[in-house]
Amino acid sequence: MKKRMIVFLVIFALMVIPVSSAAAAGEIQPFDPGAGSSQDASIKETLDWMIRQPPTLNIPIFNVAETINRASLDVIARSTGTYGYLPFTGFDASLTRVNSSAQVVFSGSSPLRSDLPLPPPPSNNCDSELTPGIISLVATKDAPSNPVVVAQDPNRGGVDLTWTLNILPTVYTYGLWTIIPYEYQRPCKSVNSECQINQSGLPCCLSLKCEQRGDQPSGNGICVRDYYNYPDRYACVDNTLTYQEDIATLTPKAILDTPSRNWILGPLGIAYPGAHLIHPDWGFRATEPCIWQSDHTCLWTHTEGHVQVADPGWYDLVITGTTAGTEITPPRDFILIGGRFGVYLVESTITRQP
Repeated sequence: MKKRMIVFLVIFALMVIPVSSAAAAGEIQPFDPGAGSSQDASIKETLDWMIRQPPTLNIPIFNVAETINRASLDVIARSTGTYGYLPFTGFDASLTRVNSSAQVVFSGSSPLRSDLPLPPPPSNNCDSELTPGIISLVATKDAPSNPVVVAQDPNRGGVDLTWTLNILPTVYTYGLWTIIPYEYQRPCKSVNSECQINQSGLPCCLSLKCEQRGDQPSGNGICVRDYYNYPDRYACVDNTLTYQEDIATLTPKAILDTPSRNWILGPLGIAYPGAHLIHPDWGFRATEPCIWQSDHTCLWTHTEGHVQVADPGWYDLVITGTTAGTEITPPRDFILIGGRFGVYLVESTITRQP
């Protein structure tokens, strides 16, 4: 009997403590399933939060997995089903995302930014599309007009080269269940406007009805939503997020092409025994950062001056590198050819080379 009494007192104390602490703090307890800030710790990982969805779908339940932060209105929840995007009652739909731990994050403090770990998933039955940004290169020989091999260049001016790289942002497009408003033509009275019950005067706009409220005089009302005759209509509406992609590694190059190499080692070597490749491959160190454009495009430029080209022929202007990836895509390797230029060998007996 004594042990039963002790167990009863312990259970009673556990039931009373959270309520008494909230009351002592002078908080007004909101309707279930809400909770005051003093109860945050006690409801962690125990509260099933009901999420509003279109009436055609089942109402799913989320388990709160982290302490509620009332100051920033952030709630991190783990889904118990595969419902896709779920708007949280009282939160802007655009402020919902999924983090790297597959937890749905509802945030009322700040909009989605390109530095978030993951974007919102699409709503159930809506589509999504991920388009990696195009990586493009334009490379040019800036001077001189007709370069010759360095051995025949009296001024040893060499060749001036420029590489310009563009990395477009990665675009994520996802459909969200969105309420589609009813279209109507004005003039009409908007929601919460005073109206006449007998339909005299200016009517309420489509999807609204004139309803008697409080102590208003007979015949007078307020325009309110007519959910019975005009229920909420939902449709998948595309939303777009862009994620900028930086550079991790990058090497600009000038590479003598294969036909030119074969010509040096073949016909040129026959005419001039001992002809060989001297410096057919050039790689340059580049440390310039991306210059970000207003649309999150990376614009990168590198210039090399007075390159002392020793082998005649055609050179491909190349860039090899790796992107840093984005919050939603992994890094990417790339090899691009952005242009070419010719270097001449001045010799009267050689007429078919640049």
